[in-house]
Amino acid sequence: MKPIFLLFSSLLFLESSDHGLVGGEAADHRWVILVSIIARKIIHLLSKPMEFTGFVVDFFLNLIY
Repeated sequence: MKPIFLLFSSLLFLESSDHGLVGGEAADHRWVILVSIIARKIIHLLSKPMEFTGFVVDFFLNLIY
């Protein structure tokens, strides 16, 4: 439970600089931030396999040529 809290703890303390926002709109912005953080972590996890796949495809295309 603790690693999950550390992952999302920064989102718990986000405040909007615009005081005119309604709480629902601020929560929507938090979801966008949360989704982008998760997407970045997934892309980071897949970066090495994608890099290796690119090398293999490049090698075979050069081999065929």
